[in-house]
Amino acid sequence: MNSSGQVVGVNVAISSEGQNIGFALPINIVKNLLAEFNRSGGKFERPYIGVRYRMITRDLALNYEIPEGAYVQEVIEGSPADDAGIVSEDIITKIDGKKVSEDNGGLVKIISDTKIGNKISLEIWRDGDTKTISVTVGQTSGE
Repeated sequence: MNSSGQVVGVNVAISSEGQNIGFALPINIVKNLLAEFNRSGGKFERPYIGVRYRMITRDLALNYEIPEGAYVQEVIEGSPADDAGIVSEDIITKIDGKKVSEDNGGLVKIISDTKIGNKISLEIWRDGDTKTISVTVGQTSGE
């Protein structure tokens, strides 16, 4: 709460061993999540493409002479990424022309800002070649 008594965040983790250090979600994110929860009949729906990945930082990219981006470790069977032809060891470098890097929140940030059902254009690096693949963003839901 702020000094006016308004809620500005919701605690999500508190460490009593760390001198009561706490972490909170900003209230605007909580409001959006609650609106989505109510709209969808009690479910949280999140956009996803269905890959497990590891970010390749600028330093790693320079050391290994590969592009910066999201290194695909696994593609979930039957996911939008699988349907589009993305394979393990691809590196996703751009989504709709936006560079995928840790500086801009990585793959998860770009995907979470995309609406479910939208088609996105992924630029991937595979075996030294750059390809463009179209993926329809799916949804994952939880109750």
